[in-house]
Formats: sequence, C-alpha cells, structure tokens
Amino acid sequence: MYYECFVYPDSAIAREKEIKAWGRSKKIALIQSMNPRWEDLARDWQNQYKPASRAVQREIPRPAGESAGLRDDATLR
Repeated sequence: MYYECFVYPDSAIAREKEIKAWGRSKKIALIQSMNPRWEDLARDWQNQYKPASRAVQREIPRPAGESAGLRDDATLR
C-alpha cells in the first residue's frame, strides 16, 4: 500500500521502526497521501522480470591458451 526508497539499509530500517511506532490513524494518513485508492502496488511485479526459457542456455566463456592461467580442467604442477 505504501513504500519509500532508500539508498542505505540502515536508513530504511530506522524509518520502518519510526513508522511502526505510530498509531493506526497516522499510518492510514501516510498511506492515503501516496495511494488514496489503496491500490495493490505489487499487482504487476510478476511482469517485470521474465527469464529466458531453459532451451536458451548460454555457456560461460572460458579463457583460451596456456597464457590464460590456471583453469578448472588443468592439472596442478
């Protein structure tokens, strides 16, 4: 129903604690200031990230040649 954006997690946690200490009427007023119709803000979240199908898997590139350094398929000397 309501959200705020923060850069630092400690700021977000402090704000959450502040809001949790408020009374119900003050919390409702805060929600209505941003979302007066009480719409579900997470309604379309499932449409934000659509992973590629499993049929289209990409291989992780590996370094080529001896100058590439130790690889997982190389033997230790």
